[in-house]
Formats: sequence, structure tokens, C-alpha cells
Amino acid sequence: PGSSDHKTRSDELTEMRIGFQVWAGVQDRRLKEWHKQWMFKIYTDLAAGAGKVAAERGIDLVLIREDVTQDAADSSELVQRLLLQKVLYYDGKLDITDRVLAVANEGFLKRGGPDSIKFGSAEVDDKLRLGTGAQMADAKR
Repeated sequence: PGSSDHKTRSDELTEMRIGFQVWAGVQDRRLKEWHKQWMFKIYTDLAAGAGKVAAERGIDLVLIREDVTQDAADSSELVQRLLLQKVLYYDGKLDITDRVLAVANEGFLKRGGPDSIKFGSAEVDDKLRLGTGAQMADAKR
């Protein structure tokens, strides 16, 4: 521990840790951006599917309904869930969920299915998928 070799190696390790932290931060931001883009894409695809199904069935308004359960951590969380409800009751005959999902899935398959999913640029795609040590070294530079 007091040698110059130990100090050199300790400094190298510190530098590598810093490089890894920078690389991990960049990857985290890229992944979050990719996730945001895909969540929005999924939402717009489902909204378009809902519009198509509604038009087919002569429906003028489509609402989202979620069932509230008692699995909330406490009464505050339960109250929050209840206040976020938009629909208190509906006749199940009006539920178009299965058809909307079928329309959205058909569109997804027509666009190429899972093979159509891209992370963004090829660089982002490679870094998110591979995450190799060489790429960590590149991120450090």
C-alpha cells in the first residue's frame, strides 16, 4: 500500500470507476429516452386503434376504465386511486378493449413486429444492447 505502483493502480481504478459512472449515466438517460418514445408510440397506436374500433361501431366517446382494488398501501394511496377514476360504472357490452388490442397488434405486425423495434440510432442500439467494456472505455474518452 505505500508504493508508487499501488498509487498508480489506485488512480487507474478511480479513473475507471469515474468512467463507468459516466457511461452508466449516459446509458440510463438513453434508455429512459427510448422508453419515453416507445410509451408514447404505444399510446398513440392504442388511441388510433380505439378511434378505428369506435368508428366501426358508431361510438362517439371512448374512456379508459381501471378497476380499483384494495391493495393500496394506505388510505391516502387508495383515495388517490379513487380520485383518478374517470368512469364509475359501465355496461360490459360497451367494452372494446379486446378489439382495440387486436387492431393495435395487427398494425404492429404489419410494420414488421418485433423486428421493427429500434432503439434509435445504431450507436444507441449497440450500446444499450451490448454494454461491453470497450464501450465503457469509449465513453470515458
